Amino acid sequence: MKSIHHSAEQKAVGLFGRVVPVIGRGSEAVVFMLSVAAAVIGGGWLFTQRQTIAAIEKETSSLEQQIATARFPSPDRSVVAEQKTTADAESKDGDFDWKLVLSQLSDQGDRRELTRLYNRLKGMTVREIAAALDEIGRLEMDPHSIYQLERIFLPSLLEKDPVAALARFLKSANSGLAGPAECGALAKAFGTWAQKDSGNANAWMDRAISSGTFENKSLVGASPMRIQLEEQLVRVLSRSDPAAAKLRLAGLTEDAAFSVLLRTFAGDDRKDEDAAIAKLTRDTLSASRSVEVFSNEASRLSKNYAEVTAYLDRINAGPAERETCVETVAGTRMRGITYDRSVTLEDVDAMREWAGTNHADIDRVTGKSLGNAINGNRMSFDEASAIVLHYYEASGDDTIIRSFLASDARGFGDQARALAGKIADPDQRAEILDRIW
Repeated sequence: MKSIHHSAEQKAVGLFGRVVPVIGRGSEAVVFMLSVAAAVIGGGWLFTQRQTIAAIEKETSSLEQQIATARFPSPDRSVVAEQKTTADAESKDGDFDWKLVLSQLSDQGDRRELTRLYNRLKGMTVREIAAALDEIGRLEMDPHSIYQLERIFLPSLLEKDPVAALARFLKSANSGLAGPAECGALAKAFGTWAQKDSGNANAWMDRAISSGTFENKSLVGASPMRIQLEEQLVRVLSRSDPAAAKLRLAGLTEDAAFSVLLRTFAGDDRKDEDAAIAKLTRDTLSASRSVEVFSNEASRLSKNYAEVTAYLDRINAGPAERETCVETVAGTRMRGITYDRSVTLEDVDAMREWAGTNHADIDRVTGKSLGNAINGNRMSFDEASAIVLHYYEASGDDTIIRSFLASDARGFGDQARALAGKIADPDQRAEILDRIW
């Protein structure tokens, strides 16, 4: 068959208490930033509420290019000579010309002022960084331009005092000024702090919420930055203090809690958290929203059926949960194949064998997964329906045809109507025909 991201250091301490930095001081600010950005890109996900990978890569690439060109400029020979004669003056590290720095961030000029800033930044204390940020905040510039200058200091501040960085940059992250890379860096730093001191991190989050930090809302009703921070905190608390994690989720709307729990499943290195997160999910969400969380994670594992089964076993999935997850995985797997080629009978046989071991309605799962795989991918209606007929003729059960035609396959007009003629029950046939277009 045919292959079918205002307070000085003292203020930060006063607000949040003495906090030992959770990120090492040994690394360079720029190196830290690159590693965080890379981690953000690698992590991925998120649902609905997150930016696309392409957007994150674009943002991160821009940040990396700015740092690279600032630290390693390539001026012509005349500029090198001029820099040498003014080295003593520059070493005094006088006030910065912020407008000049801003223009050089846009590749205008010789970048000497930007280079001087980056060289100075290496040895700046948290107090000095806070003073520079205060100075930038008083400039008569539009918010976007001010943020372009402020974000230069984010990696260094995250390295030296992540809590001060959160206090300083959280407003920009919540307002949408900060890009995916900076928001991800702040969330990662918060998560690292929470792992070391969940009590203080939890209390800090409650104070931020009470002060109205997250009042800016997205269309779905919750601050995307709050969702990222809640996810980091819930993940840690799910193991160390499940009651506290449950309390955090209870303080959110169901939609927001759903978004948080969707984000918690995001990596093969977190398998030991699956059972705890699953319990929190069932305790917090309705049964239909819970199984949606589970199906999303199962779908992520769809290239390996054994991994899906292991995941379902780890979360002790019930029959209804398992059935829904199997159906979702089958659809994801078939669609995934058709991005490259048509689905073959062998592909479907392997899926059906696996689905059967998980007590799925195999014909219904097969028909639906094939029907939803044909729209806009490398598989035609004829190729998919040929596989459907193969199983129908072997069993005489038209469940697979009805399931197939109840899916996206109903958009194939006369071809779909011809296949519907094989449905034995006239009422079921009429119902299917009424939905074909």
